[in-house]
Amino acid sequence: MPNEVLISRVMLDAIDKEVVRQGSFFRDKFFPTVLSVPTTLFEYDETDDDNDILPFAGYNAESTSGAKAGYSNKTARLECIRHKYVLTPMELEQRLPGRTAYDSADKIAELQNLTFGDLERKLIRTEEALAIQALTTGQVKIRLENGAERVLATYWDTPGTGGANDPVVTAGSVWGASTTGADMLEQILTWRNTVIQRGGSVPNTLVVAADLGAKIARALMATPTSLLNPGSIDAGASYDAEGIQYLGMFAGLSIYASGAAVGGSQLLPTGTALLGSGVTSKMMYGPTFLPTFDAMSKVVGRRTMYTDVSRDPVAFANIIQSAPLPLVRRKWDVLYIKGLSS
Repeated sequence: MPNEVLISRVMLDAIDKEVVRQGSFFRDKFFPTVLSVPTTLFEYDETDDDNDILPFAGYNAESTSGAKAGYSNKTARLECIRHKYVLTPMELEQRLPGRTAYDSADKIAELQNLTFGDLERKLIRTEEALAIQALTTGQVKIRLENGAERVLATYWDTPGTGGANDPVVTAGSVWGASTTGADMLEQILTWRNTVIQRGGSVPNTLVVAADLGAKIARALMATPTSLLNPGSIDAGASYDAEGIQYLGMFAGLSIYASGAAVGGSQLLPTGTALLGSGVTSKMMYGPTFLPTFDAMSKVVGRRTMYTDVSRDPVAFANIIQSAPLPLVRRKWDVLYIKGLSS
């Protein structure tokens, strides 16, 4: 019966089922370290010296770390992102093949588990978009429920376009129609050395936009095997469902082509590439808040999932929420290359 959705045992049975964590390419490659913080506003220290390879972090919002030569103090904000799916009476009452008329509680639990899984995947796409935004614009912006935009953190000296000291280059169509495969690979080595010299870390990943994938693949096939790290196999196939194709390895770089999209738009714009690593960058997660009978309960962690039955007595909303922020610690760990031609 529809009122059965109000029984706490039914809802807890659904939430108790594990929602398997989905893979995420850009988040996991460039922001591999996960850190949860207890406050929505925190401070961190950024090195002013691009060659310094041991920056330190502080995220206590109630105090400052103080001035230190060669470092500047910045403040970042974490905002809760919420995705919701409303289960209607029609979905709850409709019997699937093989179902009896007396297993509605199990069906509610199954539907909740399925919708929470879908919401988890949607949230991952949001995190992917935030990660790309940080790496290609030097800042993270989100749109609030009231329509206003809020900048959560900035990393480049000139956010949005990039300046002389920011890790972005305009290649000027160096991969045009007449470019040979050898020239392309030579240019990749030049950019790789730039990251090493400016940032201090050794790049391990090159991701090109989908329109450049075939040209890179041909360049790799024409390259002597002694340069291609033969026998080194990357688990790139696991990303195929996300529109990521593994192409091969060259000079210690795992090379991918990205056709991944969110909302119909490619995450990595046409004619662009990302080269670097995520050795110091972090995916930060702030606290989220759950409604209780008399107050809001703060939860520290990556995700919270709950069911809201307060708005409609015969239908309820499954809600997943998180407060993610991709924090780039050393801006020269990843180089954004634009203006490449297919």
